[in-house]
Amino acid sequence: MSRRIHTFGVVTLVAGAVLSSPDAASRNVLSKPQPQVVLEPGLGTVHFDPTTGTFLVDMTTPAGRSKFTYEPRTNVDVVVEAAVLYDRETSVFSYEYTLQNMRTSKQAVSKFSVECDVESVDVHVPAGWWRVPSFGRPIVTWADKDNTPRGFAPGARLSGCSLRLARSKKIKASSPSGSKNEDAKALGGSLPGVVRCTAAGEAPVPSIPHLESMDEEDLRLPTPGEDVVSGRTVGPVSMPAISTPLERVQQIKKYVGIGVEEGWISDGEVAGQYADILSGMEAALSETSARGIVKDISKLAGRAENDFKDGKITSEAYALVKYNLQNLMPGK
Repeated sequence: MSRRIHTFGVVTLVAGAVLSSPDAASRNVLSKPQPQVVLEPGLGTVHFDPTTGTFLVDMTTPAGRSKFTYEPRTNVDVVVEAAVLYDRETSVFSYEYTLQNMRTSKQAVSKFSVECDVESVDVHVPAGWWRVPSFGRPIVTWADKDNTPRGFAPGARLSGCSLRLARSKKIKASSPSGSKNEDAKALGGSLPGVVRCTAAGEAPVPSIPHLESMDEEDLRLPTPGEDVVSGRTVGPVSMPAISTPLERVQQIKKYVGIGVEEGWISDGEVAGQYADILSGMEAALSETSARGIVKDISKLAGRAENDFKDGKITSEAYALVKYNLQNLMPGK
C-alpha cells in the first residue's frame, strides 16, 4: 500500500523523487576559497596558473630539488538544490539533494557534505558512491567510490544524496513571559534549517619528490577540510528543548533574510511581504498566545505554497517557511 507523502503542498503516491523548484537558476554557486600553497621562506617558489587552476612548486630539500604540480579540488562551480519531503503518516522528514556541476568547472565533482547536528539519520547514496565515516563529527559526507572515472563531469547533475529522519515528540514550550503555555508547542527534535554544505572536485594526489626529507613547516598544502567549495543549504537542525513561539517566529524571519542572500527568494517585494507578516506576528505574540496568530500562520504558509508553485521562491525557501510555520500551529 502506498503512503501519502506531503511534498510542497501536493499529495503524491510516490516518495523518493527530488522535486525541483521552477527557479533553480537563482541559487548561489558554492564559494571558492583562496587556494594557498605555502613554502618556508627561502626554500623555493610557488607559481599559480589561473588557466589550469594548478600550482607549480619548485623547492629545495635536504635530499635535493623537489618540483611538482598541485591541483586543488576547488576547480569546480557547484550549485546545490535541496528538496524537503514530509510524510504526514510517520512524521518523517526527508532531505534530498541535487548537485549541478556547472559547465565552467574544470573538474568532476566527487564529494559532497552536509553538516548535520542530529544524531540519528538514514542516509541514501547514489550508485557507486558511499557514505564516508564521520568519526563522531556532525557531518554527512557522500563520495564517489566505484565509478570510473570518478565523479560527475562538468555540465552533469547528480541526484540520490538524501537524509531521512523522524521528528521527536512535541513538548510544551514557555510563553514569552516564562510561564507554561498550553497552546505553544516546540519540537524536541529537528526541523528544516540552514546548514553548511561543501563539495570537492576530483584531482590527482600530488607526487612530491623527497617528501620524507622535509620538515613539517617546510611545505603547507590545504587540508581536506579546506580544499572544498562551500555554501549553505537546507538540512535538519536540532531544536532547543524549550522554545517560545516568539523565538520561532524570529528564527523564520532570519531564514527569510538568508533566503534573499542565497537566491532562494529572488524577488525583494516577496521577501518584504514575508518580513512584514512575520513582524506583525512578533508584535502579536507580545500580547497573546500562539492561538492569536493562527490566521497569520495560515496566511503566510498559503502564500509560500503559492509562491513556490509560481516560481517566486525555491524549494529551500518553501521548506524553511512552510514547515517551521507548521510547527507553530497549536495542537500540531
